[in-house]
Amino acid sequence: MGELAKEVRKLRKYKIDINKKENRELDLEGEIADIFIYLLSMCRVTNINLLEAFKNKEEKNCKREWK
Repeated sequence: MGELAKEVRKLRKYKIDINKKENRELDLEGEIADIFIYLLSMCRVTNINLLEAFKNKEEKNCKREWK
């Protein structure tokens, strides 16, 4: 997800935080929120309806045989 998000950021010329510390303590809640924000942005840029994509994928997954 990270590399895809980087590519979208480059494509859309989004700004980055120049003060971000590389070795900062992991903030799981914040990182998950960031992923969600990037996901919504990628859906908007690519004109993907996230709810419909989710429903379609869940329907396929329900029909799969899991080991």
